[in-house]
Amino acid sequence: MTIGDLEKIKLEIRKTGGVLLGLDMEDRWGAKDAESVRKREEDFARFDAELRALQAELEKKIGYCRKNDAMVLEAWALAHIELLKAFIAQKEQEGDFENNRTSFYVARKEIDEWQAFARGEKDDVDQNYFYVSYDKERFKVLFGIEM
Repeated sequence: MTIGDLEKIKLEIRKTGGVLLGLDMEDRWGAKDAESVRKREEDFARFDAELRALQAELEKKIGYCRKNDAMVLEAWALAHIELLKAFIAQKEQEGDFENNRTSFYVARKEIDEWQAFARGEKDDVDQNYFYVSYDKERFKVLFGIEM
């Protein structure tokens, strides 16, 4: 098991969550005719089941690593911490502290959570992709996969 294997699942969870968010928005503001509602409900059920399966798969792999190869989880956490620190450094270089205050807070909070994950105190880390974005090239180097 590699950190890339874990991250692939995490990316799929993020993508599937994004689809569900889109379906939720469509449900609120989209077409209300019977066919559109039926299709949305089918899509939601399918993607919700997919999300649950991905989450279960990630949980199983994390559990396996906790028992058999905790160093993989530590390396995974350290890779995320590196990406988060690089994000903070980039935002600090930009110098717009007022407009990036929330991004700084969220990134620092995620660093704390990844540290707790590495210590075995958390089972997973919720990531905020709205306020924090990773450098794609650095991500590829660290995980061996595209974002």
